[in-house]
Amino acid sequence: ESVVKELVDDLKDEKASSARKTGASIALADVIARSREAARLEELAAAVESRMDRATKAFKAGPPAKVPADLQAAVDAVFAGQKDSEAGVRNELKAHRDRAEALRKALPKQLPADALVEALGKGLADPDAETRLAACIAAGALGDARLEEAVVKVLGDASAIARAAAASACGQMRSRKAVKALADLLVKDEPVEGEADPERMPGREVPAVAVRRNAAEALGRIGDVTAVTALIDGLNDNDEAVRTASHAALVALARKTYKVKVKAGDKEVESTFTAD
Repeated sequence: ESVVKELVDDLKDEKASSARKTGASIALADVIARSREAARLEELAAAVESRMDRATKAFKAGPPAKVPADLQAAVDAVFAGQKDSEAGVRNELKAHRDRAEALRKALPKQLPADALVEALGKGLADPDAETRLAACIAAGALGDARLEEAVVKVLGDASAIARAAAASACGQMRSRKAVKALADLLVKDEPVEGEADPERMPGREVPAVAVRRNAAEALGRIGDVTAVTALIDGLNDNDEAVRTASHAALVALARKTYKVKVKAGDKEVESTFTAD
């Protein structure tokens, strides 16, 4: 708890150096990510336990009283294997909970969400681009809706590295407020003129490429169907990384079920559809 407080204070300190504030943001991002991972493992353990309970309930009564003679051996084998299966699931359950406990021991009992939001809000508006980048990483890990507008604002940053980090953070936060800005970044952000050089290695870490790639990945995570047009444009990008990310995002969108409101006579009703 004391270390997290010091990191928060560093980020809020206007007199602190850019390097110190950037380092504080990166450290906080790591603490937040570990805390989220512990929570994810606990949720996974609960899901495994629920699955195990359902399986145990189904097999508890044993084989039905009357089984056709030609199926008896197969039915007996299924029920005999249930105990081995249950033991394996219990081991999986224990592994998830042990890992979560190990992470929890090295973390504060509870993250100071309000203090983190205040500090990261200052980091997102810091004059230094590296600090804004690092604050975006931490804000994405935290996923607090109170930081959403500040992160979306960084999508229009003058620094390409800050825009790239903001795009990733918007994807982590599943920010629907960011969809239009992300689509604009994918289509318009510093496009490279001319044909791609076949001898050039894919520019995955080139800032302009990273912005467009991260924007495509974020749109796939958010899952808003209005991004489809921009993602189709992304398939024509002259960088392989951007094309790949756009394709993956379109695949993710095509697998979703969408809720829409349609007219049914004089009434408007909610319906669902899946991409064909």
